[in-house]
Amino acid sequence: MKRTILNAASVFAGEFFVRLVNFAVPILIARVYDSSTLGKYSFGLACAALAALVPDFGLHLLTTREVASHPDKLSHYFWNVQSLKFLLTLIVAAVVLVLSLLAVSDQETRWIVWILTLRLLLQSVSYFFMAIIKAFERMHYLMLLQLTNIALVLLGLASGFVYKWPVPILLCAFLPGVFCEAILGAVLVVTKFGPVVAVWPTWNQMLTIATAAFPIGLTALLIALNLRLDVIVLSLFRPASDVGLFSAANVLSSGFFLLASLMVSVIFPKLSRLARQSQTDFRDYVETLLKLSLFFLIPISTIVFFGAPLIVRILYGSRYSGAAPLLKILAFSVPLIFLNAIFFYAFVARGKRSSYLWVMASGVLFNLVLNPLLTWQFGYAGTALSNLLRETGLLVLFTALALHEHSLLFSAAILTRSAGSLAAHTVLGLGLLQLGVGALQALGIVLSVYLGVMFVSKGLPKKSDLALLARHG
Repeated sequence: MKRTILNAASVFAGEFFVRLVNFAVPILIARVYDSSTLGKYSFGLACAALAALVPDFGLHLLTTREVASHPDKLSHYFWNVQSLKFLLTLIVAAVVLVLSLLAVSDQETRWIVWILTLRLLLQSVSYFFMAIIKAFERMHYLMLLQLTNIALVLLGLASGFVYKWPVPILLCAFLPGVFCEAILGAVLVVTKFGPVVAVWPTWNQMLTIATAAFPIGLTALLIALNLRLDVIVLSLFRPASDVGLFSAANVLSSGFFLLASLMVSVIFPKLSRLARQSQTDFRDYVETLLKLSLFFLIPISTIVFFGAPLIVRILYGSRYSGAAPLLKILAFSVPLIFLNAIFFYAFVARGKRSSYLWVMASGVLFNLVLNPLLTWQFGYAGTALSNLLRETGLLVLFTALALHEHSLLFSAAILTRSAGSLAAHTVLGLGLLQLGVGALQALGIVLSVYLGVMFVSKGLPKKSDLALLARHG
């Protein structure tokens, strides 16, 4: 039990600081530079993130699973997976180089794409060694690696922002940290979990590993496409400054996604255990997660909606006031993001691969069709609306599948009641604004009504809900 708690705390702490830095960088770029520079950074990050998926295509999770089950196969996976990743990395680097030269006319944007791609490809090497460390359940080493990386990155970024280096040079601050993280990870694997015997990789072995990892990698690719297509599509229709304004509003939405995925990934082992042991306990656990998430997230969504102008002004300054209407649209996606994350991991824990793959593929198809149409018609407002509709569509599909799953029949009642509550309070808030009530006063009235309704309908969190989560922890 102590090791479980230590492992969870180590993973959460390390990932939290990494994601906090990733969350803060676009905000600082927006404040120190301008919306056009932020747009170029967002475009480069979207391209680099998709490119880096190829050498990561499910290989890390497969390595963790197989080495955890068969520690004697460490050398086999150490050399074969690294060889496969090396070949895939060379292919990706060549494709990114050629495409950026042909399709990206702005030189600064091109350098941003190259540097961010290099950073994420180096990160991929580090993640492979982390996958082996996870297999041996020594998560405190992960925190050591990530904090070392973050310390070096912060030193470089601090200098870059203070002296306002050109953005491509500023982004080079990521490279020493991730390089040291990879080297230290390799040293830990060889010295702490070895011996790693030299094994000559073969094409048959690498092909077998790639085939086994493909379903995992396909899932990761679909998730990344859902997250990154908006910026890429917007960049095709609008100038970099518009992409920057959208990215400024979308930073909070992305932050909530990172927080949701981090929180649910920490409790994923519990979900997996309950899915194997007891269908009733599994259903009760997920139902409690949904109920508690909705109780807190609907007020948060309401606060972001009414406070969008103030939030944008605090984070970015008055230059980005155009991002406030976009943030109001994206505010409604906050509860949807968390619910979709819970549903996704619940279906993964149940082993329903075809179900969650179908949902994520539908999201990508929805993005490919609706995002360009709305962006072309309405600009960045259309992109924000497309994101909201995508998350809504994913939730509808997950709910439909949950109704089909006897272990998840609770979802329809909870989500229907919550959707009605969110819609009613939104209408109330908009009505108050139309009557001339100030934003803060309208927010106070809406939240008071919300808490009152939850109290009367007995929707407030109970001690039994917290006890259930603690009991299954």
